[in-house]
Amino acid sequence: MKKIVTAGMLLTLTALMFSCSSKPYTLKDTGQIERLAIDSVFSVSLEGNPTTGYVWTNVTTENTCLEQLNKGKEYTPAESSNNKVGSGGTYLFTYKVKNTGEAKLKIVYSRPWETNTPPAKIFYMKIFAGIMGTIEGN
Repeated sequence: MKKIVTAGMLLTLTALMFSCSSKPYTLKDTGQIERLAIDSVFSVSLEGNPTTGYVWTNVTTENTCLEQLNKGKEYTPAESSNNKVGSGGTYLFTYKVKNTGEAKLKIVYSRPWETNTPPAKIFYMKIFAGIMGTIEGN
């Protein structure tokens, strides 16, 4: 009986470890492949400056397992800006892994009206989701 309780506690602790990301992903994490557990919540924090006309936009098209929790995007001016006009800040995108599958997350930094111009920056990552984040991908 003691072994069953110990095994159960170990499984619970492992699930908690995989259930949430401790810090947001940033532009330096672009290109990563992540394996996440169902019900995991994670964020992507990207620096930007909307006064230049550029905004970060989620353009994910292949998404079978993620739900974006903050519909739209959250923008926070940088603390060092003292709310000065023209200062930058960060865009925060928050997601929850809702079921098993895979997603190709893509967020672009562009001017929405410039349709024939490539984005100035791109954040992308591939996510495999399953029980304890153990699904193997291609």
